[in-house]
Amino acid sequence: MKRCTGTTEFCVLSKTENVRVIGSWLKNFCEKRDVGADELEDIIIATDEAVTNIMMHGYKGQPDGLIEIRCQVRERTVELRIRDSGTTFVMPCIDSLVSKKREEYLVKGGYGLILMHRFMDGVEFRQDGRSGKNVLLMQKNF
Repeated sequence: MKRCTGTTEFCVLSKTENVRVIGSWLKNFCEKRDVGADELEDIIIATDEAVTNIMMHGYKGQPDGLIEIRCQVRERTVELRIRDSGTTFVMPCIDSLVSKKREEYLVKGGYGLILMHRFMDGVEFRQDGRSGKNVLLMQKNF
């Protein structure tokens, strides 16, 4: 059976109410392309964490930062690209981050990156050389 493919893009401001909007948008787009419910749940959780981190840390709670999202569904993969112009982000070593959270397991917060890596098959951060924007690439196979 051939799966329905496609690409869609949209932008939101870094207002916390837009986290729910993004989740609804992804759900609608991916369901129409036969992405399974379990995979879709993983995608939405990882994206919620990523966007919340951008809002809180990249834009430091300012509601006027722009977040650009592109979702592409190929035959067996969902690829997400999330771009922002917030504070530059340097990805820590995920293993050391997990170890630190084990030591401080009662401390609230700090699990977003761990969840993104847990729920997605690929997570990569980079800086766009031309625009200077932060770029998060995530991939989920289904």
